[in-house]
Amino acid sequence: MNYRNTRCYLNCEKHIYDGIGEYEFPYIHPQDIDVDGVPLLAFQFAKTEKEPENKICHFFVDDYQFERVWHSPDHYLSVLQRFKAVLSPDFSMYTDFPRAISIFNHYRTQWCGAYWQDHGINVIPTIGWVGRGDDSFVWDGIPRNALVCISTVGSFSKKEYRDLWLDGYHRALDVLLYGKLYPEIDIPEGVEYTVAVNQNMQRLSEIRDNRRKKAREEKERAKMRTLQAE
Repeated sequence: MNYRNTRCYLNCEKHIYDGIGEYEFPYIHPQDIDVDGVPLLAFQFAKTEKEPENKICHFFVDDYQFERVWHSPDHYLSVLQRFKAVLSPDFSMYTDFPRAISIFNHYRTQWCGAYWQDHGINVIPTIGWVGRGDDSFVWDGIPRNALVCISTVGSFSKKEYRDLWLDGYHRALDVLLYGKLYPEIDIPEGVEYTVAVNQNMQRLSEIRDNRRKKAREEKERAKMRTLQAE
């Protein structure tokens, strides 16, 4: 057995795809998936989700929470196969990152998406962009005229972030949008889009509501104890 095939070589020992573009990014094939009204669930809740067949698993969280899908891809196949669909992982690309890291992170995003499709998982490509003039590589491996997903989270907090996001957005249409639909985001006629339900925020809202309810109940019980003591 070839020694190289027995060790971890950035997943090249598992599969090397025919690449797209200058950097040979794996290609994620377009898939016909009905996403209208389907909520998105963050990857860290994937194992415990009771109805994954009715949800889409997303990776719009800190990278450290899903690096494991790259380092141990086979370990999470059975978890992701349960979902209606899975977004390709959103490995970060920042304007202050070295370009080499942004290229590598786009490669990892594409490799995971392609690998998951090979194992029967419905995959929606996630698109991110660096926001520099040399970021054309982010479109390599992305299917044309197909469903993709983009996120507005953290992209409208400052004007420079907003401008960079809008620049990339106008290069990516027909989208599943995760986050808030800001007024600056114009939707061209004929473009189909769905703003995905943020189930994480729903959960946090429910937790906050439950905490407030318990606090009110405890306050009432304390008031009753005071009256009884009197």
